[in-house]
Amino acid sequence: MNRTIKMCLGVASLSLVACGPGAKIGGGKQGAAEALFAASGPTKESTNPSQGIDIMVKDRSIACQYGGTATLKNFTLKTDTVGGVGSNVGAQYDVSYENCGASNSEAGKVVLAGAWQATQSIQQSTGTVKVAQTFKGKLTFGGAFDDFLDADIVQSVDVNALGTGTGTVAVVLKGTLTNSSGTYTYDEAVNVTAGNVSVAVTKN
Repeated sequence: MNRTIKMCLGVASLSLVACGPGAKIGGGKQGAAEALFAASGPTKESTNPSQGIDIMVKDRSIACQYGGTATLKNFTLKTDTVGGVGSNVGAQYDVSYENCGASNSEAGKVVLAGAWQATQSIQQSTGTVKVAQTFKGKLTFGGAFDDFLDADIVQSVDVNALGTGTGTVAVVLKGTLTNSSGTYTYDEAVNVTAGNVSVAVTKN
């Protein structure tokens, strides 16, 4: 049985896989959503709340919060309908992670490697600007972790909240996420804790 822990404590009845190298993403469906949000942080560099999508001619290397880099590249314009009625013309590009420290979890740093394809569109309504992002691909969660996140999903979030490192963030998810604990299907709103990736323990 998996559950989420908030501290790394050694207990005789528990076999910990959470502390140190080899930790797994915990929290089931909720934890997978938080892992996605942590990994999506660098894509904030391709949005501008007042102007919409920033179409870049050259590749852009982004410094990750806890070391390493993420590179945004191969930008193209794309008519994107992932956000539904009112979506603007968006951008499609690749995100490549090179030892990207995306989060500092209770087990230690989450270091991302791998790449996925992102598609973005800005959705504007009274008082809010949201970005709808489709992610397709597979990332490795290393550092203190030994896990992965395979995504085929749309994440919609307030553009000013994207990439934030603290607080509760409301996102809307539609699609699937897979990690070592299973495959999760979403068509719902989820509140995630920014900067957090849940850690799993197994109970003997």
